[in-house]
Amino acid sequence: MAATLLHLVVAGLREDLGDAEREELATLARGLGSAEGVQATFAACSLGELITATWLRTPDDLEAFASSPAHLRFVLEGVARHGTGMWSAAASVAAGPPADPGAVAALWAFGLPGDAPAFEWQVRDLLTAIDALPGDSAAGPTTEERERFRAAGVVCVSREQRNAFDAALADARASWGELGANLRDAVAPLLTS
Repeated sequence: MAATLLHLVVAGLREDLGDAEREELATLARGLGSAEGVQATFAACSLGELITATWLRTPDDLEAFASSPAHLRFVLEGVARHGTGMWSAAASVAAGPPADPGAVAALWAFGLPGDAPAFEWQVRDLLTAIDALPGDSAAGPTTEERERFRAAGVVCVSREQRNAFDAALADARASWGELGANLRDAVAPLLTS
């Protein structure tokens, strides 16, 4: 399979958000799917965090996606108004979106900061370990020169896989040592239509 680009956003949410504000944010997140070059978008939200994972058709679509009205509304009207901060990453991944989107129940997103002390082989080993977690993973090295992260990705987890995923992630973290301790990550249930 040819490499594609995965664009991630993880935003912390204000504690005082009401139902109407959460629904507005969810609508803006779902709207990312209408942007130019998008192959698929998944959005997940917990009480404290919002995750969006957007697969672009080609790496060349990133600029058009970033400047699209749907993305700008999401960032400026959604995350900026309702969030407490955010991080994002664009990663070159071999895996496209899950073959059965309806089976996805939760997202786990991660980013390995660029300043994390690690050799390239350690980063590759981390990505291999993440690919082995239960669920559909799309993870890889980041693509932009100014990227704050060396690697990033997402695991799409079904309802049936959730307990196995949580246990496998906890076990894997123990073996990742300092590299795992440096990960920025978030997990949240998928937003439903």
